[in-house]
Amino acid sequence: MMPLLAVILLASLVLRLHGDDQAVVIDIADFGAVPDSGRDAALAFQQAIAAAKAVNAPAPVATAAPPTVAAAPVARPVVIRLHPGRYDIFPEHAAIGDYHITNTGSEEEVPSTRKPVGLHLVDCIALTIDGGGALLMLHGKMLPIALERCRDVLIRDLHVDFARPTMSELTVVAVAERSLDAQIHGDSPYEIAAGRLTWVGEGWRDAGAAAQGYDPVRDTTWRGWNPVTSAASASELKPGLVRFTYAKKPDARPGLVFQLDDAVRDMVGVLMVRCRGISWQDVGMHYMHGLGFVGQFSEDLTFRRVTCEPRPESGRSCAGSADFMQFSGCRGTVRVLDSRFAGSKDDPINVHGTHLRIVARPDPLHLVVRFMHAQTYGFAAFAAGDEIEFVHTRTLLSYGAGTVRTVEMLSPREQLLTLAAPAPAGAQEDDCVENISATPAVEIRGCRFRRDPTRGILVTTRRTVVIADNRFERTTMSAILISDDAKYWFESGPVRDVTISGNLFQECAEPVIHILPENTEAVAGACVHRNIRILGNRFELTGTRAISAKSTDGLAVRGNTFVCAAPTTAEALIQLTACEHVDIGDNRCETR
Repeated sequence: MMPLLAVILLASLVLRLHGDDQAVVIDIADFGAVPDSGRDAALAFQQAIAAAKAVNAPAPVATAAPPTVAAAPVARPVVIRLHPGRYDIFPEHAAIGDYHITNTGSEEEVPSTRKPVGLHLVDCIALTIDGGGALLMLHGKMLPIALERCRDVLIRDLHVDFARPTMSELTVVAVAERSLDAQIHGDSPYEIAAGRLTWVGEGWRDAGAAAQGYDPVRDTTWRGWNPVTSAASASELKPGLVRFTYAKKPDARPGLVFQLDDAVRDMVGVLMVRCRGISWQDVGMHYMHGLGFVGQFSEDLTFRRVTCEPRPESGRSCAGSADFMQFSGCRGTVRVLDSRFAGSKDDPINVHGTHLRIVARPDPLHLVVRFMHAQTYGFAAFAAGDEIEFVHTRTLLSYGAGTVRTVEMLSPREQLLTLAAPAPAGAQEDDCVENISATPAVEIRGCRFRRDPTRGILVTTRRTVVIADNRFERTTMSAILISDDAKYWFESGPVRDVTISGNLFQECAEPVIHILPENTEAVAGACVHRNIRILGNRFELTGTRAISAKSTDGLAVRGNTFVCAAPTTAEALIQLTACEHVDIGDNRCETR
């Protein structure tokens, strides 16, 4: 690792050689990174990032100087410039980050929270990483990019992939009465011993216990039968061609692709934690182990022309082993614009908060709250000044609010909240609290969703949500789900202002739009969700359920076109349960 003084001196040299009045340009080549060389570029990226940080590092202050109050200096823009080609990054010399990440492995699944990181950006401001079309090729199990406490960062024109993804793939080439022959993808090394196939990675091995099927003809994918773990035996016919035998005829046909991994979420693709003003532009994420982009307690995140799908030349069909984008406890606005999503193993976009359960009330000003889901824990879910709401678990209705004065982490699972005023008299153990300050506005516009085994978009945030002008193709579950629960995932909360307009839903699983809060008790005159407008969309249906809504006040379904196999009415395509003030009109039904 380059000593800090050397880094600062090198930053000065780079500024003198490449700087101008607008920005300081740092060339990754000056740190020894050579594209297409196959050499490990991990240290070069660490040194370039350190040099970039040094440009805006605060000047040392003499201890004898009198205290003054001055405006924060304006940060000088800094650009780290890459060159076209492939940069390899290996875990042996990678930076290390220690992170608890929402919806990732539990303490038992992933005992260590330390993760090797390819590009580790900490406390960076006014920074642009200009990829120039370069490809970062990761090796082993790594977190490719992490941003922590960063502000005003742009990452553009960059592609990220893994040399050996943790998702293995095979294609069925022949099926017999009790066997199938499969061509193993070239990026999926394996070993066969004692009739069992084991996938071999860079520093890892597994049996690929979680499986998805993929039909390249219909471009659809689904969770299901595993041809490897279900086999009685495996034998190699020739390198890359394996025969699996079974006790009965296998559930497969020639041409189907199977995607197999171990389903343990111990990494993510990108982590943004306690950041503000982070933008991604013309970025391709071609494989991500675990969740993909994770925004956690961050503010104002923008994604423009981001592609989450395999590189066409790779011949792969899967680009991630969980959600492509997940935003938890964020603020400001999350924007996803003109982006493409194909080949996920879970929801492409999920925006939510977290319900923490009240487990103790020492006195009216104090609450002990607990993370309940196994995969979410360990981070400070509240800060001084945050507003919270108290929620009955069974009804999912709020019955009071409060302000957090202080927070104390009692353990990775439990936190002690000190309130500015006494909690509501009705607050009781087993109820939940939601941090309503940590809820973003959302805009998802001009995107395409396909090859998706679950939903397209999940969203539960009380601020303004716009889902417009997108295309959803044959999602295996509902294209859009608006939930809210306090019993399993504990993903909060209610929506208050949602517009779904101008979208094309093409042969998606039904109901195509599902408004399904997971309350177990209904309260007359009180709904969980409010003000959802479904306007001017086109639904190309395979059945008779376009929209299903539960416990929603102020649902409007107007100006939509429903394309069906048989004559029907819009009202017949919409199912309502415990809803109030519903407005259905000016819709059109067409028969194929």
